[in-house]
Amino acid sequence: MVKQFAWIIAVLLLLAGCEGFSLKPAAPASKTVQIKKKEKPLQDFIRGDISIVGVGDSLTAGVGDDNKKGYIGYVQQKLMEEHNRKNISLTNYAVMGYRTDDLQKRLKRQEVINALKGADIIMLTIGGNDLMKVVKDNFLNLTFEPFRKEQVQYVKKTSEIMSTIRKLNPKAQIVFVGLYNPVKYAFPQLSEIDVIVKEWNNGAKEAVERDPNAKFVPIEDFFSSNDEKGILYKDAFHPNEAGYQLIGERVYQDLISDDSNENNDNQ
Repeated sequence: MVKQFAWIIAVLLLLAGCEGFSLKPAAPASKTVQIKKKEKPLQDFIRGDISIVGVGDSLTAGVGDDNKKGYIGYVQQKLMEEHNRKNISLTNYAVMGYRTDDLQKRLKRQEVINALKGADIIMLTIGGNDLMKVVKDNFLNLTFEPFRKEQVQYVKKTSEIMSTIRKLNPKAQIVFVGLYNPVKYAFPQLSEIDVIVKEWNNGAKEAVERDPNAKFVPIEDFFSSNDEKGILYKDAFHPNEAGYQLIGERVYQDLISDDSNENNDNQ
């Protein structure tokens, strides 16, 4: 991996970006990401009251969306609009900066436990800050080895998180949204991060899909090139409103589909 001084400066800026440092706002991108429409909606999601609960990190918290919705808010909005529903509640316990160990602790809080037990749909993102911690701890000598070592722990903790949630709620639909590489726009020379993100996503996907009522929703393709800079917030790290809408649309389409594999055809 890159070990030059410029790489070190780039890493330090990136780590600062995790806490919301500001770059010049990205110009809107004209490219439109196509999302394949799904059919065969799940009837459970279009009848009766629906409770959506979010947990995880800043992506589920919606950091970067000026409308304060995040992808989870757009999913709620789509369910209400497309099915003419008013009785869809949303409770969001996601926190910016959370890693897997933070989420594991949060899942022990009684208010979160109560919310998860009553949820029909549970959405989460986790792992981005775990990956960035590896960068922070090893930025003077970055190689693939520490990422792959931490990946083992990440997949293990992801499995434990899924198991904890499922024990609290045996019936809810769980949606796990994957990682992406937003630094491709800010630091395009760090192409190795693409490989790392893909490996971590593959591990998380395997852990998530052991549960027959859980979906892994990939989103890294949205951020796969510099052309997608218009869907990033001004910190060049989090999605902006347009980015969250794209993620929300894909999650929504996956939710109402009986065949989640169609999403993977877009990868």
